[in-house]
Amino acid sequence: MYLEEQRLKTPEDVMEIWEKNKMKEKGVKNYTENIKKIPKTLPALMRSLKIQEKAAEVGFDWDDVEGAIDKVKEELNELLEVYKSQKNGKILEEIGDLLFAVVNVARFLGVEPETALTKTANKFINRFEYIEKNAHKFNKRIEELTLEEMDKLWEESKKFEE
Repeated sequence: MYLEEQRLKTPEDVMEIWEKNKMKEKGVKNYTENIKKIPKTLPALMRSLKIQEKAAEVGFDWDDVEGAIDKVKEELNELLEVYKSQKNGKILEEIGDLLFAVVNVARFLGVEPETALTKTANKFINRFEYIEKNAHKFNKRIEELTLEEMDKLWEESKKFEE
């Protein structure tokens, strides 16, 4: 134990020893096995975050958030290429890669991706509700509005957000 204490110079050292001890307790022999033990029943965003956290523990990580953001751009470009070449079988894979990369940016920024996406979904619903309730400004029902009219109401709805 004394030798181990001498090696613990940084919080990262402490976390590494703690993680190794945790792996021993669980009977996990390697890091890949540790990653595979992350429950598949978790929501995909949460599971992706945990996978990336585990990979980062052994140094498989970008140096900074800019590297993670560049990866998002790369994945978006790959998605656009697949879409333009009409390789529809690859679209699912590229969307997944893009989402996984965005989760990594969230991790770097200390943002819980599940919470962020839930908040955005709720914001969308509120703005959509505003459009529906204010379609009368154009003497129409929502399904009769043009996209331009909907967009105008969408922008207007932003003024009423907290």
